[in-house]
Amino acid sequence: MIDWEYGGILPYPTSIARLITHGEDTEDALFYMTQEDKEFAIGYYYDNLLKDRGITYVEWRNTIEYFLFYEYCEWVFVENKYENIDNEYYIKYLPLAKRQAHRIQKLNYQ
Repeated sequence: MIDWEYGGILPYPTSIARLITHGEDTEDALFYMTQEDKEFAIGYYYDNLLKDRGITYVEWRNTIEYFLFYEYCEWVFVENKYENIDNEYYIKYLPLAKRQAHRIQKLNYQ
């Protein structure tokens, strides 16, 4: 499957971060993923694509946390830009972006 909308050379975590960010734990969601599925995907991606490239698991987890933050913030930015803060995406992604920012702050203080 090729996603032509985003086809190109992107940083390696982009696609998996998008999948995880938009995955929801409701069976009627467009991307149905439980938290267990998300953790499995993160570990599987690392084990099969990154481990042999000299990237540590800690580096990978920190990187994916930053990319998740970007994905959450993208929707917040767009809705702010068009003054559409009543939009379902803004309402959904703003708290997720805030939570992710706190997670990243903790990473930097450990």
